[in-house]
Amino acid sequence: MLDDFRKQADSAPFSVEEEPPDLGPRPIENRRYFLGMSPFQRFVVSLLVLIIACMLGGVCLLVSEAVWIPGLF
Repeated sequence: MLDDFRKQADSAPFSVEEEPPDLGPRPIENRRYFLGMSPFQRFVVSLLVLIIACMLGGVCLLVSEAVWIPGLF
């Protein structure tokens, strides 16, 4: 196996000067949207999820009587 590497190293020079291929003008990239939403829409959805999680957590604390609203009971 090492002999193959030595033969390959001896046969080809390390510095081969080739002209880089001409790729031409780069095409205009289309904007990619995650899940089909723009960044602002993703922000609004994440904000709504945060609000819902906070509300559900508060309701769970009230139901389990870990906290209570003063003056309500």
